[in-house]
Amino acid sequence: MKQARDGLATTYPSTDACGGAHTPSADTLTRAIHRQEVRADVPFEVARELGQAMLWHRFLVTGDPITDELIEHIVDDILIPYTRAHVGTSTDSGSGQ
Repeated sequence: MKQARDGLATTYPSTDACGGAHTPSADTLTRAIHRQEVRADVPFEVARELGQAMLWHRFLVTGDPITDELIEHIVDDILIPYTRAHVGTSTDSGSGQ
């Protein structure tokens, strides 16, 4: 296992295997924060990696298919609720979402 990690470190010396801080998902998340579609205090790294981790796990570990329905589920039922304002907080927009 150490040899595999060392090989990845050589291949990806300045970034992690899922992408660094300047990935398309990080850029999308940053723009959404600026548009106030995502709360400003969201744990950025967790939000950025949450969907990616689920897809990488499925791709590399379980081998289960990555379907459009799965991606919709991850976005609609996991990522969006995670990044929205918590109900009852001062950042809640009152929109009911």
